[in-house]
Amino acid sequence: MMFRVTKRSIDSMDRGSNTPTIVELANTSTSAEPSTKRGRATCDTIATEKSKRMKAPFNERGQPIEDESNKLVSFLGATVREIVDINIVDWRKASKELKNNLWTMTKQKFVLKEEARNYVLKKYGCLWRTSKSRLNALIHAHDNKHDRIAACPKDRSRRMWKIFVRKHSSHEYQVCHVHYFW
Repeated sequence: MMFRVTKRSIDSMDRGSNTPTIVELANTSTSAEPSTKRGRATCDTIATEKSKRMKAPFNERGQPIEDESNKLVSFLGATVREIVDINIVDWRKASKELKNNLWTMTKQKFVLKEEARNYVLKKYGCLWRTSKSRLNALIHAHDNKHDRIAACPKDRSRRMWKIFVRKHSSHEYQVCHVHYFW
């Protein structure tokens, strides 16, 4: 709850009267409405015409600059979450075909020089790993396998999620990755 001073109370203070100031209670919390959290970045369209592609300039260090850099990274994040399998163990071992397809999709949306390929693929790897870490946090937030499977995100295939949960709940995985959870 917050207090809100009304026009009437301000007028009475200006006149210097000894009458008590009227203060109304204003309920600014919206407990009846569910709180909305910011969602993930999504990119609904992929431009295929060269005239509709966005230019993404890079600086001398090979990093994207200007407003288009945010659009580029949002596109990369949304694309990697939708396209890349969550059960791939290591991004560096992902198939060349997959990486070539991702690069082609990126070039369909943005005007990029071939020198940007290294940056884009590294960024894909980083964003893929971040996405997997968030999914891992979902798994570790639950104590049993049934709850973990029930926590499947809406945008994930149930079959792929079950495989992911089984791998990440296994004793071998826990032993191998125990230092990440302490």
